[in-house]
Amino acid sequence: MRRLGWIEKAFFVFAAVYALLYFTRVAPTVQSLTALGAFILGLLALFKLARRGMRKAIWRLRNRLIVAYLFIAVVPIILIVALVGIASYAVIGQMAVYLVNTELSHRVNSLLRPAEALARAPIGDPDQTLRRFVPMIQNAFPQFELRISGHEDLRYPPESRLDPPRRSGSAPAA
Repeated sequence: MRRLGWIEKAFFVFAAVYALLYFTRVAPTVQSLTALGAFILGLLALFKLARRGMRKAIWRLRNRLIVAYLFIAVVPIILIVALVGIASYAVIGQMAVYLVNTELSHRVNSLLRPAEALARAPIGDPDQTLRRFVPMIQNAFPQFELRISGHEDLRYPPESRLDPPRRSGSAPAA
């Protein structure tokens, strides 16, 4: 109550008198005049409160400069760093896919060339064929297994248990 000025105190008095007259329904003319006085004093108190709030809302020059600096310097830098991070994440992902795809293609080609050579050349001597074929593949795939089926069933290493590939549309063997 000590912080309140005479306008605010008068407003509360008029509001209390109006509430008393309103609920008791005594002297409607005095009730209307009291309501008008309370309304005018309420507007003055609101204006005074708004003025006080505006004074507190207007910061010092130092605080305004700090906020301006944040919006002019810090926020754009944060946004640029975020965009660079997102772009680098996307580029690294694309690069990883490219490298994996290239390595996979290289491995397929390193298997395809010797396999085509084996398919085209007739196998006269199985041991001679394995001696030629194994060094070509063993450099890229050190633990590979091989099965060549035809007139003879040729396996590398000899204890390999590879099954022949299924033909499409056929049921699996039991």
